[in-house]
Amino acid sequence: ISNMRSWCVSGVLAAILSVASPRRTEACSCASPAIEVLPRATDLAPTNSLVRVFFPAPEAVPALDAIIIRPLRGSPVEVDRRRLGAAALQLVELTPKALLVPETRYEVVIEPAGKKAAVVGEFTTGKAKDEKPPVWKGVTKATFVPKMRSFRHCTTGNPYAALSIAAASDAGTASQSLLFGVWTSHDAAGEPEGPPITLLREWSGTLSLGHQSTCSPANFAFPAEGNSLGLIVRAIDLAGNASPPSTVTVELVPAPKTP
Repeated sequence: ISNMRSWCVSGVLAAILSVASPRRTEACSCASPAIEVLPRATDLAPTNSLVRVFFPAPEAVPALDAIIIRPLRGSPVEVDRRRLGAAALQLVELTPKALLVPETRYEVVIEPAGKKAAVVGEFTTGKAKDEKPPVWKGVTKATFVPKMRSFRHCTTGNPYAALSIAAASDAGTASQSLLFGVWTSHDAAGEPEGPPITLLREWSGTLSLGHQSTCSPANFAFPAEGNSLGLIVRAIDLAGNASPPSTVTVELVPAPKTP
């Protein structure tokens, strides 16, 4: 009987604690961030496409000349390479020096010196090149979420900015393969200055700048000082054509509550 009383008391206490104490949701089940390639396997890429390889951490980026494009089991295409990215997210952009062959399957390969080559992506070209920029009406709202303890599924608790955006479309690029370049400075004419500091993908009408989810690497580090951050954003298609810039200010300090 005493054992039964102990079990009952333990059960009641456990029930009380489960209600009174905050709990995390189930463990995050998303896959660890991995190498991704644009164009995607399902894209019909324009013949003037750039190829972008996303790496989840700086240490994952190999020597740039180890990243190659080639027709399926063919010879490498001559390309120019540049490295972009901010925080953990890193990107290597490959620009072919000549148009890609129409209606041809290509593979993206990482081939470090002295190591076995690894195919990290494939795509097929369409029939023509694309010289038209995406149609996009820009950022409609910017909301800053400061650092906080998080109990939500797959969230980091780190600060991030949620940029609500209008839908973008492009004649030569599927909406899932459009990127959004972000700049923090511009020239005297108001045009973005230099390469973008990061490239984002849209998710449910929102761009997440910072490190919102454990399912993706941090793509931006917010400045330690200042009350606001000016951003310039452009939609960019597979061929590198960019929409007119959209400017937005992110208020890094929450607005005071009205009495």
